[in-house]
Amino acid sequence: LVQLGYGLPNYGDAIWRSTPAMSVDQLPHHIVFDRCYFHSTSATHFLRPGININGSYMAIIDSRIDNIKASSEAQGILIWNGPGPYKIANNYVEASGMGLLSGGNNPTIQDLIPSDIEITGNHFTKRNEWNPNDPGYTPPRWLLKNLLELKNAERVFISGNVFTNSFGFDRGQKATAIVLTPRNDEGGASWSAIRDVTVENNLIRHTGVGIRLSGGDDIYLSQNQQRVLIQNNVIEDINRNDYGVSSMFWVTGYGYLEGRNIQSEDLTIRNNLGLIGPVPASSTGSSFLALEGGSDLTKNFTFENNIVMYGHNGVFGSGYYPGIPALDNYADAYTFAGNVIIARSVDAYYALTKQRFSQWYANNLLADEIASVGFVDLDNGDYNLSASSPFKNAGTDGKDPGPDIATLLAATECAESGVCGDTDTTPPV
Repeated sequence: LVQLGYGLPNYGDAIWRSTPAMSVDQLPHHIVFDRCYFHSTSATHFLRPGININGSYMAIIDSRIDNIKASSEAQGILIWNGPGPYKIANNYVEASGMGLLSGGNNPTIQDLIPSDIEITGNHFTKRNEWNPNDPGYTPPRWLLKNLLELKNAERVFISGNVFTNSFGFDRGQKATAIVLTPRNDEGGASWSAIRDVTVENNLIRHTGVGIRLSGGDDIYLSQNQQRVLIQNNVIEDINRNDYGVSSMFWVTGYGYLEGRNIQSEDLTIRNNLGLIGPVPASSTGSSFLALEGGSDLTKNFTFENNIVMYGHNGVFGSGYYPGIPALDNYADAYTFAGNVIIARSVDAYYALTKQRFSQWYANNLLADEIASVGFVDLDNGDYNLSASSPFKNAGTDGKDPGPDIATLLAATECAESGVCGDTDTTPPV
């Protein structure tokens, strides 16, 4: 709909540049889209992207981007050839491919990494009518992927957002809310990186995977992922039945590429809550942490003070017992402690998990069924620990495990209500 800098071929763009920018000084700059409405016009009209903001000092605030869809990748917001900074705040974003993508095409500017990106107070989602498994599905079939994806970005702050309804099954994507994966997509940008990213105070709902991270590109040379902090988030209704394989956190690496071990370096996951939705006992795919790829795929890894449902596999690592045996193979220097792990009688490994808990999950805490955690009001989403909870102040820092719910709700109030201060982001007539 709107493309700044040099973008994809013209699909009815309102603004576009016909030649590639080869230096930063050729890019547009200091542009703010404020209270704008970007959308396609019908259920069958394809349109991509919603807005491409290649440039510097760019902002999209208090706006609505909806019904962006195509049989190829369609992004609500696309960045790939601009240095930043970027401010993406208080928007409603709805796209069949990704709500927001940074990267995905090789920059035409040497060594460019989109940087200093603030993503706050947004609601990223997909329409149920796009889901082939939904009773209300309406053809045609659009390509479905993730809600937010970073392939080339640094210094990124993702906070106070709501991510809902990721049900993609296309191109190997497994219904993920947030994907952090360094990608040199076309082989000409070996500097592509994901580093210095904070993901905090977000709500993630109705998806197969909460957050997926990859150490680097397994096809072309990229930089290793570095310094990612994931804290104080709520991930709920992770559901294998509707959305594919279900994991709250999924860390992947693919061994060695050109003699280099692909690792996520300095990854910290702490004080999050992860709840699996209805999953049958026969399910073999649910876990709260999945590790997949070569050995030592993450270095300096911290997973502590989270409250998570065990699922079928708990900490899954192919070929190893769950928990510490899997971590010993897949993580190089790690901390795994202070987590409250909820085993449920419907889980296939329930009895074995209880029997071997001290062996597989030493320095962590077992909750037998979710009711024994001691949430203040589970049915109404008050996930604070009550004064009588057996896990009160049981974190490694002497505080409650799990997120600070008051801080999280304050941060997501705008994205949840659609009303941000004096700005109402509901669609105009």
